[in-house]
Amino acid sequence: MSLDLKKSLPIYSDPIVLRQGDTNVGILVHVFDNSTPKNLENLHIEFHADKPDVTTIDDDEQSHFTIGTDKESFTYTVPDELTDASGSTTNTYFKIGNDSTSDFYIHILTKSGMEKLESGDYISKVDRIFNHVMSDYAAINDISATGKGTFDTALADSKKEMKDLMDNLNAEYVQFINSKTTDFNTFLANLDSQATDVKAKYTALKAQLDALEVPVNAVGTNLLLGTSKTLNTVTNATGWNTNLPVYQASMKKVDSDTTYTARAWISPASNYMCVQVVWKDASGNEHFGGGNWISAGTSGYSTWTGTIPAGNIIDRVAIVFSDQQSTASSVSYCETKLEKGSIATDWCPNPAEILTQSDYAKIKANQPDLSGFQKASDVQTAITNALSDVNAKVKELETKIDKLS
Repeated sequence: MSLDLKKSLPIYSDPIVLRQGDTNVGILVHVFDNSTPKNLENLHIEFHADKPDVTTIDDDEQSHFTIGTDKESFTYTVPDELTDASGSTTNTYFKIGNDSTSDFYIHILTKSGMEKLESGDYISKVDRIFNHVMSDYAAINDISATGKGTFDTALADSKKEMKDLMDNLNAEYVQFINSKTTDFNTFLANLDSQATDVKAKYTALKAQLDALEVPVNAVGTNLLLGTSKTLNTVTNATGWNTNLPVYQASMKKVDSDTTYTARAWISPASNYMCVQVVWKDASGNEHFGGGNWISAGTSGYSTWTGTIPAGNIIDRVAIVFSDQQSTASSVSYCETKLEKGSIATDWCPNPAEILTQSDYAKIKANQPDLSGFQKASDVQTAITNALSDVNAKVKELETKIDKLS
C-alpha cells in the first residue's frame, strides 16, 4: 500500500485483510511526502494500532522494519498479537522520524475455533526489558556453571606439578635416607611443611580470584576502534552526521546469528539524535538499527540491541540525527561502544588500542591485595635452595660413612 505524510490527502481506503491467527505477516508500504516519494534512509519507524478489543499495538522494534532497496519503501512484519481479535483496527498509522502517515485500516477476519482467543497488548519496549532480564539470568548461571570449574582445573594442574616434583625428589634419595640417617627425614618434613604452606596460599589466592570473577567478566569487549571516554564537542554538525565520527569495528564478519548492543552518550543542542548500527547482507543491502532518541537540549545514553544474521558484515556505528539537518548545530558525545550480548556494560577501549595512564591507574585500583602471598619466583627459589641443602646433607653423610668404614 501507499501512505502519505500529508494528512490532508485522502485516507488510504482499501483495508488490509488478515485472518485470526495469521503469523509472520509482512506489509509492503510505499511512503510519500505530499505525493513525492520519501527517502527513508536512517529514519526511525514505529507502528501504532488500536485493536478491535480496545487493546493496543505500539511497536518501535527496528528489526520489524526492513527498508527496501529503493530507500522509499519498507516491509513491516506485524507482531502475532495483532491478529488475536477479529474486527477492524482504528487509529492505525506509522510514525516516520518526527512525522506520521495518514491513517489506514486492518480488518481481521474471524477464524473458526478462535472466537474465544484471549487477546492482549503488544508494547515492544516492555518486551525488550523482559528479554534483558532473562539474558542477565542466563549470564549469571553461565558464570556459575563454567567460571569456577575452569579455575579449579588450573589449580589442580599446579598442585600435580608440585607433587610430581616432591615424588621425584623422594624417589632419588629414599633408599639412602631410610637406611643411613634420621636427619634427612627431619629435613624432608620441613620441606613438606613449606610445600603445604604454598598450597594453602594457592587456595587463599583462588578464593580472592573467585570473588573477582563476576565483576571482571561483566565488562564486555568494545568492538569499535577509536572511541573515547573523554567528552568531545562538535559545533558544526549537519546532514545525518556530517563532521561527527563514524566508527569501524575491529571484527566485521558475523559468523553466526549474534546479538549485539551499541551504546553512546549524546548531548544534542538542537535536534533528536540516536546511536545507529549499519550492517550489510550478502547482497550488499544495508540494514539499520537505531537506539532510543535523545531529545534536543537533553543528554543521556542511546542504546540499541538487536540480532545480526550470520554472513552479514558490520559496516559502521555512528550517532545520527532523526532528519537531515541543513543548519549546523552543536553535539557533545563520548563512550561509544559495540559489544556482543544484550546488556550494555561500562565503556572500555578496544583491546587492540594502547592503554592510557588513567587506564593503568584504574586497573591497579581494582587489583586484589596480594600482600603476604609468595610469588612464583619465590617458590621456585625456595625449592632450588632446598635441593642445594639436600645435596649438602648427602655429601656430609657420605663423608661420615667413609670415615666409619
